[in-house]
Amino acid sequence: MYEDDFYRIIYRLNLAFLTIFALYLAVFFPGSGAPPFTVLLLVLAVALFFFNMGNAGRLFQFSATGAHILLVIGIAVTGIFMILALSEIHLK
Repeated sequence: MYEDDFYRIIYRLNLAFLTIFALYLAVFFPGSGAPPFTVLLLVLAVALFFFNMGNAGRLFQFSATGAHILLVIGIAVTGIFMILALSEIHLK
């Protein structure tokens, strides 16, 4: 699993997206004055990340492509959450 370069790239990209999302919220809401919806998006993204990591590791044993797709779906959902948080912050 960790010898597969594509899996490792997707895993690190997912971590980078989560880190950027968390840093973005920390910069714009340093005193935790964030709307509950925005905080919920971050919590859901982190929960999805851990859910995908556990399932992608097990799925990789049977289907490497399936594990890759699961990780890419996680990246896409985190990206959508980032867009929703950006629109929540900047469109008000």
